[in-house]
Amino acid sequence: MAFQQGNGCDIVPLPELPGLKEISIDKNDSVSDSASPYTRVTQVQWWPGADFLTGSFSLPVMPMDVWAAWDAWQGEMRGRANVFQLGHPLRALLMGTGNVAAGAITVRGAHSGRGIVLHTAGWTPNAVGVMLPGDHFQLGLRLHIVGRRVDADANGFADIYVYPTLRDALVGGEPLILHDAQGLWRLASNVRGGSTDVSHLTTVQVVKFEEAR
Repeated sequence: MAFQQGNGCDIVPLPELPGLKEISIDKNDSVSDSASPYTRVTQVQWWPGADFLTGSFSLPVMPMDVWAAWDAWQGEMRGRANVFQLGHPLRALLMGTGNVAAGAITVRGAHSGRGIVLHTAGWTPNAVGVMLPGDHFQLGLRLHIVGRRVDADANGFADIYVYPTLRDALVGGEPLILHDAQGLWRLASNVRGGSTDVSHLTTVQVVKFEEAR
């Protein structure tokens, strides 16, 4: 089901200052396996759609007046009730050559949810390496990571292997966001806060988050 804002769930913007000190975005898969006790031959079952992103970020030590905005943000998150958007600051631009105008690249054709390949259109015909492994892009409110080099064909069509799997059914024509891609996240815990010492400087505990679904 597509994420629906409302029903007590709001997207709360992050404070602008200070910038993040450190960030990690991690991949998680739901895989079961069973090995024969005699031959050790293993059967593996990977569950489409059960993969998901988690992550964490930390902030530099900050004065109390700057901390006030983060303190307020933590309150507005209402624990795990609300969500926020965040992207990897070092993946704001593609490493590939496909840094095209906003809205130029779109989904080609209908897709069901939980697919691992996204069909797209609008690339420069026969362009090689428009996206590279590890590039980030946004589709709707979702962050995706490119798994393989992406080349465009003579029609400007290209297939993108994505992580995580596609979340929502697509009808075609939806735009890809290739610059400043963000994901939609929920706090991993209802507990949050910071610690202020006698110097009036505040240290924020590591903020852990997970993909909002």
